[in-house]
Amino acid sequence: MRYAHGIMFGALLPGIIFMGCAFIKVAGFGITDPAALQAIWNAYLAWFGISIAVIVVPLIIAWFRYREQFREILIYEVGGLAFFSPLWFIFATDVSGDSWVDVLLTGVHNALPFLGPSGSIQGVNIGPIVLIPSIVIALALGLYMLRPAFIESFVSGSATAPALRDLSATVERPAAAPEEEIPKVPPPELETRTEDELRALLTELGTAPNIIEAIIAAGIKTSTDLVATSPEQLAQITGMTQQDAANLNALVQKKLWFGGI
Repeated sequence: MRYAHGIMFGALLPGIIFMGCAFIKVAGFGITDPAALQAIWNAYLAWFGISIAVIVVPLIIAWFRYREQFREILIYEVGGLAFFSPLWFIFATDVSGDSWVDVLLTGVHNALPFLGPSGSIQGVNIGPIVLIPSIVIALALGLYMLRPAFIESFVSGSATAPALRDLSATVERPAAAPEEEIPKVPPPELETRTEDELRALLTELGTAPNIIEAIIAAGIKTSTDLVATSPEQLAQITGMTQQDAANLNALVQKKLWFGGI
């Protein structure tokens, strides 16, 4: 049962009870005939019994048909009766034509049926000393019992009872997807070549034979050594211009790393 539905359920029951009482009271206005007044009193006694049934029957139905939600229905009904009964009492009193302030100050006459000494059912008055504290205590108790936190803790006391579904419905957050490890791609490695491979590479790039011999004679035996040589050093070794030496160095790197692309 959602929280809003439970509150409506708890507020409806005392509304039915007190509005029925107000209707019976309005029906008795202006009646002075003893027989008619007795009929009104009998109607009130019947409604008093019906009111007890209105409170008890939902709990009986919940116990047999909705056993897993019984604790939830019970707390909504008891809390609703406690909190909303004073409010419905005030509203029904005004609807029936009396001021609820005057009723609080003077009390309610013939409020509760009671079996008298002679065996007849008589009405018991409820004075303001009992009425006012009862209303205050009922409001405070109902407000405490209808708190979502209290309802959830009360309902969770049953192993099979569902957890309270509050108005602010819980939004399920999707589980974070595990981070995929991005494979590390190693940088292209220079392939170490022998002196013959270096000679073949330079010949393939169209380098003059005398320049090739000068490079090898300078102790540059592999392609790695050639790439590591700066254009200035390469120009001094081969007698090339610095720009030509830089171009040759770039061609060798391109050939080694990217296959000449």
